[in-house]
Amino acid sequence: MSFTASDWGACLALLSVAACSQAQAASPTREPVARLSAHAPGAPVAPVPAASFHPNATAELDAASTAGAESARPVLAPRPAAERGWLGVELSMRDANEPGVMVRDVVRGSPAVAAGVLPGDVILSVDGENVVRPDDVSRLVAVRGAGQRLRLGLVRGEVTRLLAIELERFPSGDEIMRRQYVGLQAPEFDALETAQGSVEPRLATLRGKVVVLEFWASWCGPCHLLSPVLEGWHERFTPQGVVVAGVAAEAMPVVTRSASQMGIAYPVFADPSGATTKAYRAMSLPTVFVLDKGGRVRDVMVGYSSPGLARLETLVKRLIEES
Repeated sequence: MSFTASDWGACLALLSVAACSQAQAASPTREPVARLSAHAPGAPVAPVPAASFHPNATAELDAASTAGAESARPVLAPRPAAERGWLGVELSMRDANEPGVMVRDVVRGSPAVAAGVLPGDVILSVDGENVVRPDDVSRLVAVRGAGQRLRLGLVRGEVTRLLAIELERFPSGDEIMRRQYVGLQAPEFDALETAQGSVEPRLATLRGKVVVLEFWASWCGPCHLLSPVLEGWHERFTPQGVVVAGVAAEAMPVVTRSASQMGIAYPVFADPSGATTKAYRAMSLPTVFVLDKGGRVRDVMVGYSSPGLARLETLVKRLIEES
């Protein structure tokens, strides 16, 4: 199986650039996450020439922002990751003959949502500088810090807009995933295959049970550290109505062999198409979701974290008691 750059939306570009590509430093309590895109070869992206913008759109943006008329501007260095501002959009390339960058999705509760950015919008410029690929937007956001404003020129349908957006502190991977999923119904499973166990790969069959859903891969080092912990939860909590299950976006033979080698006894699903992994945005591995008995997401952990596991275990115990 493989995931293309288009499928992953340039690593989901949850701006700035650190969202999907930055691994956390290893420590006794926090292991680095593994990036799915680093082990799944993507299709090459053809070079994109400078865009030819629609004259009316350019004129409108230039009139609204004097920065758009500047012929030269200083090149600013990106801020350190801990100081960068955050916009909260998922971006993808457009066709080579189309201007701008497509907004595929917007993170709930992000500055982009507050400013009114919608999926399907096309970003034409950031502070008057034209953009043609997701990295252009990442670069221009990365030089700004939390609390700073930027001007986003975009087109929605036939209407050109200029938005002033105040950036927030860049959240952790856990925080981004919580904003996107916590409190909502979990995405339905799509094209999963049962690698081991008797659990049917449909959320409807899990209603009434607390679910710990782990996304992992055979090549993921931190996943090998996590599996014994989840195996312990499987043994302790299954009699209390908890289902611990794993999903691996690999071919069935690889998943079954790896689960056996890792000593996993809880149910495991293969996701060879990557459809379910993509629906849960589990591009940093391991990623663990906890669902309540009604199928709602109650928490998410990205990577291996001792404090994070303690938090999830406390939540699981509380959800067991909920009616």
